[in-house]
Amino acid sequence: MYFVTMCTQDREELLGEIVDGKIILNNIGNIIDDFWKILSLKYDGFDVDTWVIMPNHIHVIIKIVGANPPCSPD
Repeated sequence: MYFVTMCTQDREELLGEIVDGKIILNNIGNIIDDFWKILSLKYDGFDVDTWVIMPNHIHVIIKIVGANPPCSPD
């Protein structure tokens, strides 16, 4: 599993705003949220486990599927 963080250019708050401790996504933030919801269904090879959208960055956990896991030492 991979933990990935993606930031907006210059960390500009393009995806929404925090109000009373909660993220309120704007149109761009909602488009990105919808994208992560369907990504695993649209493309083979990985699963999107979970994601968090913040005003200027996104955290996502991605699982690669179908790859051979490394052998564990005995």
